[in-house]
Amino acid sequence: MHQWAITTAALTQKLTDGNRMNRWLLLGASILSVVLLGGTLFYVTRSPAPLVDDTSTVPVVRDEPVRFLLVGDIMFDRYIRKRAEDIGYAAIIEGVAPLLRAHDAVIGNLEGPVVPYRSVSKDTVSGEPNNMRFVFAHTLPSLLAEFNFAAVSIGNNHIRDFGDEGLITTRIFLSEAGLRYFGDPIEPAKSETLSIGGRTVSFIAYNQFMGQGLPETVAAIESAASTSDVVVVFPHWGEEYEPAPTQKQRELAHAFIDAGADLVAGAHSHVIGETEIYRGKRIYYSLGNFVFDQYFSPETMQGLALSVTVDASGELLFTEHFVDLLKDGTTVLTPTSS
Repeated sequence: MHQWAITTAALTQKLTDGNRMNRWLLLGASILSVVLLGGTLFYVTRSPAPLVDDTSTVPVVRDEPVRFLLVGDIMFDRYIRKRAEDIGYAAIIEGVAPLLRAHDAVIGNLEGPVVPYRSVSKDTVSGEPNNMRFVFAHTLPSLLAEFNFAAVSIGNNHIRDFGDEGLITTRIFLSEAGLRYFGDPIEPAKSETLSIGGRTVSFIAYNQFMGQGLPETVAAIESAASTSDVVVVFPHWGEEYEPAPTQKQRELAHAFIDAGADLVAGAHSHVIGETEIYRGKRIYYSLGNFVFDQYFSPETMQGLALSVTVDASGELLFTEHFVDLLKDGTTVLTPTSS
């Protein structure tokens, strides 16, 4: 049997001081069981409790439109972390607060794990070891929740930047902050369904970088489409800094919609991608960056925040908002021309 570096009890000891020990033990027991069989480490997770109780006997009133917002890559390390520690984490996204809080829920791509340890990339420069190894402060999930985030995708190429331990702590900190998540590498295609203003909206990740298969993703979409009002696929895919999708991306997006997805909105390229309408459904190949320190081109310094309104009839209406990523580390709304 292999020896492994961290146990649930050891992790709890590392995460907390004496006053917080019982809380973490209870939280860890409810969220995560770790079973070691034949030298292989398996994670058995329990999904967070639904946002609402069973409403099967309660009539749902859907006269009012429902609005949720989708944003791209969220990266709070390197220069962003340094600035956040100087000016406060809230200041990084305060400039887009009116947009975030004007929606019933906000969903984005969390581009790395949440850990209770110091950054290893904060003071590095491009090309140095650890410059591309992201870890986020344990207070970040609570901050995102304060700014109206309801869920994040962790189905991306940086979620394992702190290994299995980082994945475990990410689940813990997100759940403690009340944030739902989807795209977990253990169950990458598992949907996460939110109740937003009386509508059920299911989110499903597709992670090009973790070997996620199309059949399992299609099966998840078909299952979600049979029970949810809206199905959104949130893929992490494509080529970095390239706005045009690959042929493979087009084929995947079409397959997602054929399976029952109502919207496909992607991330990873760090630039705003092309938009396509297929069978009457929209495909946003990349929303670009939302919080990031890539200041080497105008394209990486702007992102798309996609507002989705579900009207009383169930039709999806879209409004595109643009954000600017400034060199002082903050994200602000792009000024509109008069």
